[in-house]
Amino acid sequence: MLGAVGLAAGVNGLLFALDLRTGGQGQRSRDEFPLLPPAWVIGAVWTVLVALMGYVQARVRERLKGQPHAGSLPWLLPLLFLNCLLYPAYTAGFTQEAVGVAGNLLTLALSAFVAGRLYALTRLGSCLIGVVVAWSAFASFATYRLPA
Repeated sequence: MLGAVGLAAGVNGLLFALDLRTGGQGQRSRDEFPLLPPAWVIGAVWTVLVALMGYVQARVRERLKGQPHAGSLPWLLPLLFLNCLLYPAYTAGFTQEAVGVAGNLLTLALSAFVAGRLYALTRLGSCLIGVVVAWSAFASFATYRLPA
């Protein structure tokens, strides 16, 4: 869990240092996307979400210890984490709006799927990943511009 939080904090720190959210073409602005919180809030939220993913992953490993046929569940959380961690890269530093919306929807679908798969094993884990679902739904709504 600490490694995941450290990695997320490092990525968020790099994004903050490079100031990707306020410069360059295609950057999301307050006028265009008034629902988006400041970049530091988004980074803090993602750091918490990654910590939750790390905690849930630890619970899943603990519960499935000694079960050789655990299926795909142990790999779903790292896949979700990797998807979230790579989001700034595959949106070209948040400049590709269509790719960003697709990324939000992918994260929303993947986190909802993971939460559903977790429910039978750990209801708490399912609810904690549900927070990722909620944030992804909000981000999808807050960063989408309806066609004029």
